[in-house]
Amino acid sequence: MNKKLVSVPIIVLAIVAASYFALEAQVTAAVNETIESLELVDFKLEDTSLIPLSATIVLIGTVENPSNFQMTVSMDADLYLGDAYITTLTMEDENIRANGKSTIEMRVKLGSSEMETFVEKQYEGGEPRWNGTVKAKTTAYFIPITVEKQLEKTFLQ
Repeated sequence: MNKKLVSVPIIVLAIVAASYFALEAQVTAAVNETIESLELVDFKLEDTSLIPLSATIVLIGTVENPSNFQMTVSMDADLYLGDAYITTLTMEDENIRANGKSTIEMRVKLGSSEMETFVEKQYEGGEPRWNGTVKAKTTAYFIPITVEKQLEKTFLQ
C-alpha cells in the first residue's frame, strides 16, 4: 500500500513535467517561426534637415505570429547600406498579436556623418540590410518562454 501512495505522486509529477516540456517545445517552435518571419519591407525619411544634415529613418516591418499567444519582440542590430555601417538599430518590446501579422515601425535618428554615408551608398545602389539579435518573449499557460536568435536580413526581399 505504501508503494501505491508513493507511486501516484511520482506518476502525476512525471505527467506534469512531460506536459511542461512538450508545451515549451511547441511554444519555442512558434516563437522561432515568429522571429524568422520578421521582414523589413519599407523605409521612409522624416524630419530631414539640410543644416545640419540630419534625418529620421523609419523602418517598417512585418512579423507573423502563428501561435495562440501574444508575444513581445525586441531587437538590437546594426543597420548597413551595402557594406557600409550606418547606425545601431534598437527596437524595444513590440507587442505582436496572436494568430496574425503585425506591422512594426522602428525610428532611427541619423546625424550628418550617417546621412552622408546613407546618401553615398544609395547612389551606389547599396542594398539595405541589418544584422543583429532578435528576442521574442511569451507566456503560455503561466510558462514564460524567451527565445533569442542572431539574424541577418535584407530589406525588400
